[in-house]
Amino acid sequence: MTIYDIAAGAGVSIASVSRFFNHPDLLSESIQQKIRKVLENNDYIPNQMARGLALNSTKTIGVMMSDMSHQRFSLIASYLEQAFFDWGYNTVFCNTGDDQRKMQQYLFMLSSRRIDALILVGSVFASFNMKEDLEKYFGEDVPVLTSDLDLDMPNCFSVTPDHNHGIRSAIKHLAERGHEYIAFVAGTGSLNTNRKIDAFLRALAEYDLPINIDSNVIHLPFSAADDPDLDFSAVVKQTGIPYTGLIFSHDQFAARAVSSLIFHGYKVPGDFAVIGYDNSAYSLCCQPTLTTIDTQPRSIARVIANQVNDIFHHRDVGNSVIIRPSLVIRSST
Repeated sequence: MTIYDIAAGAGVSIASVSRFFNHPDLLSESIQQKIRKVLENNDYIPNQMARGLALNSTKTIGVMMSDMSHQRFSLIASYLEQAFFDWGYNTVFCNTGDDQRKMQQYLFMLSSRRIDALILVGSVFASFNMKEDLEKYFGEDVPVLTSDLDLDMPNCFSVTPDHNHGIRSAIKHLAERGHEYIAFVAGTGSLNTNRKIDAFLRALAEYDLPINIDSNVIHLPFSAADDPDLDFSAVVKQTGIPYTGLIFSHDQFAARAVSSLIFHGYKVPGDFAVIGYDNSAYSLCCQPTLTTIDTQPRSIARVIANQVNDIFHHRDVGNSVIIRPSLVIRSST
């Protein structure tokens, strides 16, 4: 019987069940009686190890991300915070940027606060010597859960989008609409973006579409998305390839490109079909609205939160979970 079963049977929150085992004085007598009745009816014997962990813990979980303004990251963080709050845990958020010194200072702070678990959101941490730092500050005592990042550590548990599936569905969608020349526009050089590029090139080969390593992938600084003078049609023409299908590494970049193409007299999807990535708010903030690859941030956060809860209650947890993105078809294709 799990904490979820007890909460459902008693008609109370998961946080109330947690308090019943750890701090019953914080609950009214009526709520305690409801929970006690469910336990008695099910001959429930509490897991003393799990209860001991909760009693000795700081009830604090650390969440580190490279950019809190990135909508996908902020959505994952928001869902995690709500789940942990409902379970009676505090969440400490750390925004590291691409600064390794800042990251190490945060790791030191979190270790000094004796957090019960650490969550890393984003693949940028792959560029740091993360494994060594985690072993230094936490050893194997603190579970580490990651989004978009795999770390070869026994106490690490990863949740990663299947970019092969997401990109393949986008290529199939464009090919079925007659697009032969398709380009991928990369706005960053992160591990996650490189995975998308690899998946893109594999999908082109799978659908027997033209591949030119030097031009199929268009690299632009992410800051170009904020350039008011961006002429994206000129960027495409510079490749020398008549691309009509465009897949972007982020929705923000794709939405800006749609505005630029239309401003310079092109039709979307008439002249160009555009697909974004992440199904963020940006995908709905342009006209036409963006077809986009939804990387399922809600599902990622839900899996991570449940993994944390299972680890705390000494239940078996798989070290690697793959989430399948889905293609959301809108007006830009």
